[in-house]
Amino acid sequence: MESHSLNLLWAGRLVDELIRNGCDYFCVCPGSRSTPLTVAAARHQHARCSVCYDERGAAFRALGFARATGRAGVVITTSGTAVANLYPAVAEAAHDHVPLILLTADRPPELLDTGANQTMVRQDLFAPFLRWQFNLPCPTASVRPEFVQTTVDQAIHRSGGHHAGPVQINCMYREPFLDSGRPMTDRDKMETGPGPEQEEPFTRYSRPSVRIEEEDLDRLAGLIDGAEKGLILVGRLFSEMQRGAIRRLIETLNWPVYADLSSGLRLAETGTHIMRYFDQQLLSKTFCERFRPDVVLHLGGRVISKRVGLFFEQCRSPHYIVVDDHSDRFDPIHCVTERVACDVAWFAEALSQRLQPRAEGGYGAFSKRKAADVDRLIAEMIAQEENITEPFVARRVSERVPEGGALVVSNSMPVRDVDLYGCHGRDDIRVALNRGVSGIDGILATAVGFAEGTGRSTTVLIGDLALIHDLNSLTMLQRCRQPVIVVVVNNHGGGIFHFLPIAEQADVFEEYFVTPHGYSFAGLGETFGIDAVGVASKVEFDQAYTSAVESGRSALIEVVTAGRENFLFRKRMKKAILDLLQDEAKL
Repeated sequence: MESHSLNLLWAGRLVDELIRNGCDYFCVCPGSRSTPLTVAAARHQHARCSVCYDERGAAFRALGFARATGRAGVVITTSGTAVANLYPAVAEAAHDHVPLILLTADRPPELLDTGANQTMVRQDLFAPFLRWQFNLPCPTASVRPEFVQTTVDQAIHRSGGHHAGPVQINCMYREPFLDSGRPMTDRDKMETGPGPEQEEPFTRYSRPSVRIEEEDLDRLAGLIDGAEKGLILVGRLFSEMQRGAIRRLIETLNWPVYADLSSGLRLAETGTHIMRYFDQQLLSKTFCERFRPDVVLHLGGRVISKRVGLFFEQCRSPHYIVVDDHSDRFDPIHCVTERVACDVAWFAEALSQRLQPRAEGGYGAFSKRKAADVDRLIAEMIAQEENITEPFVARRVSERVPEGGALVVSNSMPVRDVDLYGCHGRDDIRVALNRGVSGIDGILATAVGFAEGTGRSTTVLIGDLALIHDLNSLTMLQRCRQPVIVVVVNNHGGGIFHFLPIAEQADVFEEYFVTPHGYSFAGLGETFGIDAVGVASKVEFDQAYTSAVESGRSALIEVVTAGRENFLFRKRMKKAILDLLQDEAKL
């Protein structure tokens, strides 16, 4: 059999095996060297293929899909710098334990390190971040094709589970890539052995159960049961199973809860235990002194709020227990006294069974009362402010995302605003953030993948600089299988820098940090074939967002705000909250 026929047959085996393992979402980037992979995916009847013009956006789109489903998204790229463009998403997937599969095409060995066109040193390019890497050699009749299948099965196994992350299969191909259009025959398939007609993966891997010893669990249950002032922190969670188990534990313990936005519980209605505005309460020294917990139970990943971290760094609770699915070090403030690496859902269920339901007590009632006071104040001040503000947009979006919809929130100010000012009582929406390394690149592409993974209409709240980073991904909206509503807050630069000490350095602050751009985004609608509108008032925003939801189409809403004025409005709210918290802070 000619070698170029084997190119397609091996690529077909590779795509087949991915799909048999449930990995059917392919983000395909145009390129020549990757022709066998692209053709195999495009012709497979069960592959969901999306063409992406740039590799960085493709990788973030695949990551967004994986965030939504827990199944790895697949990226297909050609050789050369195309592969390097995957780097930001690979880093995000690694740090936040999101499964991702990279199928990168490459030159054959005889062309590497020879000065041949579009060759690049590839070995260890992603070394700090990959869970596994494999160089798949040029297809040859001397190697059984089952080799391709077992390689794919190993890659998927290493990408998932309790230490999920990115893997790379580097596929080498010689020219010609295809065989002048000759269709594959049954004889071709027979000569390479059975495979495509299989329904199950060639090698099935069983996932290990990650649990702790019963005696350790009993010891932790005794410590938690004996706490006088306990606090639950809930960080990044990935599944409804985790959220359900933690909800039941919350009801049993009856402790106050700080739920990070990435947990999926921050905007939800989980009894009366969740302190929606814990960050603001920590503005009060009196509150901090009286609220110091003796046991902290931290479930899931990291939290957004810097102030929360500073609180625990200063108060140094005697017992700080972190429970997460993986064993990576998780202690940036060096206060963790117990690090439990096990299945979060299992731990929450097992702990609940060992504890007797308890009454709320004065400690929980105190935190609940102060949280309710702050909630009322935030709602009143946002409503009373006539001008459209960024806190208004964050709160309104959290209120108006349709039932059964999804919300993707960009890093920088949007994520802080939703966490600080968002409403609650929204059990029916899915929330996603890229908090692994917290970059502002790839946000829109992530939202597109998340929309397709959830199958839900999705709103993405994004800043102007983040959108500039990801403008190419506007090309994805027309072909996205679900509507994506892009709400871009345009304060003409990096508004977050107003909150940092550099703001006092007038000679460099505006030009080098705020970096004003003067761009308008509403005019992009015609260029990218989507509905687009600019708004400058609360009424206009409500009308535009309602219209976008009702249309069932992707849309862009540009909200023009003033960075300096928003900074001052936030300062007024901060002072009002602090004044509120200073009075009668008694347990």
